[in-house]
Amino acid sequence: MKKIMKTVILGFTCCFALATGIWLYSYQREYVISEINDCFHNAVSNDLTIRWKKLDLPIYHHVSAKKTDDSIVVRNKEGAKTIPAFEKTISEDEKYKSILQTTLRYKNPVNANALDSIYQVGLREQNLLVKTAVCYTDKVSGEAYKSNNDTFFYKKTYLLPPVVTGIEKEIVLQAFADVTFFSVIRNSIALFAGWAILCVVLVILAVLFLYKNTKQVVTISGDELLEKEDVEIQITDDLILNAELRVLRYGESIISLTDQSISLLKLFLSHKDYFVSNDDIREHLWGTIDYSESCRSQAIKRLRDSLKGIPVLHIENLRGVGFCLKIDDDK
Repeated sequence: MKKIMKTVILGFTCCFALATGIWLYSYQREYVISEINDCFHNAVSNDLTIRWKKLDLPIYHHVSAKKTDDSIVVRNKEGAKTIPAFEKTISEDEKYKSILQTTLRYKNPVNANALDSIYQVGLREQNLLVKTAVCYTDKVSGEAYKSNNDTFFYKKTYLLPPVVTGIEKEIVLQAFADVTFFSVIRNSIALFAGWAILCVVLVILAVLFLYKNTKQVVTISGDELLEKEDVEIQITDDLILNAELRVLRYGESIISLTDQSISLLKLFLSHKDYFVSNDDIREHLWGTIDYSESCRSQAIKRLRDSLKGIPVLHIENLRGVGFCLKIDDDK
């Protein structure tokens, strides 16, 4: 049960780290999209300035705006017509740019390829490596021009909010951006690196906290056997052997053991069905040194005496063969 709890806690820690990573990525993706959108608006403004400066001929197309309640009178070579007034929420700068866009629509209209190039320059200045495309739509003529004619590209890209401009909102500029996982990570590499380091530290701390005293649960069936390097072993729910402190903890009781008794007890726990032959005991405790059977009997007796206060453990003598440690979880 304790192993399951440790696994659950460690799994929860890993899931928490993963969840924060997903949230961080989603947050940064929205931030990158916001930056991409701002870059597009700047590109539209820069493109307007460039096209206006290139128009070195006298402007034949003339636009004059005269406020008459809720409408504007526009005069150009096609004559005069009245259109709805600008919205009151539009700034003077936006009104001015709308008038320029309408003027340039006749003399130097938007070039989708040029606008996309300006857009890319702005993105690189912001360290955003994103593939883009621009679509220019003239609602008066009904024509649309794209900087990229690959239809597959538009299926995988993010569609930015359109920029609708002109006095009659006759010009629609639409940007498409391929916001990839790499582009989001690259734009926030320091932030994601910090997150990764924090997650690794968190998982390491969780592992150290949960498994700093590794316990090997020894079962009666012998399916799980004690590893030699284990210092603390949970034999039953209430019985724990701490080889480093040389004690057995049984409930509230603490029983001290000699080094030889600790070594002998761990020998029992490390064998299948907890059976140890006489030869195994001799080799484990004395090696190649000659010993008498009385030495083995004394070692077993000392361990038995130490286990008297522990009803769940007792040692059986299999005459002429060896000894077997019995573990009774029901007591």
